[in-house]
Amino acid sequence: MLKFVTKSIIKYLIILVMTFMISIVLFLSMHVSLNKQMEKHNQRYASIMTNLKTLDKISSYIIGIKARIFEITAATQTLEHRDILNKSIEKDIENIILLKKLLGSDFVTSQIFLKELNMLKKNNTVLMNILDEREIALKNNDLKLPLIAKKVRKHNFAIPSKIEHLLGYVKKSEIILNDKKMEYKVIIKEETKKFLYIEILISLIIVFITLYLSRLISQHIVTLYRKLETQLYIDNLTKLQNRFALNKTYKDVKNPFIIILNIDLFRVINELYGTDVGNEVLKRLALMMRAYFAVTKFELFRIAGDEFVLFEEDVKYTHKEIEKTILDFLHYIKEHKIYTHHKAKRNI
Repeated sequence: MLKFVTKSIIKYLIILVMTFMISIVLFLSMHVSLNKQMEKHNQRYASIMTNLKTLDKISSYIIGIKARIFEITAATQTLEHRDILNKSIEKDIENIILLKKLLGSDFVTSQIFLKELNMLKKNNTVLMNILDEREIALKNNDLKLPLIAKKVRKHNFAIPSKIEHLLGYVKKSEIILNDKKMEYKVIIKEETKKFLYIEILISLIIVFITLYLSRLISQHIVTLYRKLETQLYIDNLTKLQNRFALNKTYKDVKNPFIIILNIDLFRVINELYGTDVGNEVLKRLALMMRAYFAVTKFELFRIAGDEFVLFEEDVKYTHKEIEKTILDFLHYIKEHKIYTHHKAKRNI
């Protein structure tokens, strides 16, 4: 029994340790998985934010190109200043193309945007040629000057719509990216919440398993303690209390009253009929003592082979009362003879 209880405690302790180890592995794996997912989402979110800033730059360049084109067409501009403005427009267009490549698939209607941007670049080249013609016509007072001015106005009139188209493509990409930004915010929030719920669930399961196993372990420990206490203080043969129990009880009593009984010539029984029969006699005698002294306050002990003790505390008996108690019990034994069933039925 003790081995079984000990093995059970060890088994539950192993399960408890394994539960903690599994929980640690689960938590670590969950953290790794979540970190990978969160890192992926955060990288995408950061990429969206970067691309939104890039779109803002593209918009700034487009608006700047519009302002410079209008500035170029002004008749008061010198040839040198116009060349500087033209180079600045070409540089801005190159920057827009480079930034657009960085956006990748996040820039919608990419081909149309590039097509219109190239058209704007060509129109600007055409405009520069017209302005050169206007410069020559001004110097020579050419009659074609009104026609040239009309061409310049035509270009200026077309510029706003082209610029608005380009800004519209940028705005469309910004709207889509802003939607994606909000979507990833929700995803990150939901993933975090999901992990939190799973973590709480696993924690509750671990707490439940821990409490359950702790309860089983405590029950087995109590069982083990009671079994050890039983083996320590209970006689294994007769199931009466033993010498250790008597010593323990005796120490706690101020006025103990003890009667010691033994079986005369008990050794003869062992020699004639064997120890098995002798043990059976002791067990039957213990049963008879339990039955006879059940109505009294006596505690029963077996302190040696055939020695028994009647114990009571804080009671004073006279000599005659003690004698009567013993004689009455002997009379009870004679009336209820002990029989054994070892090999053959014997009357002892």
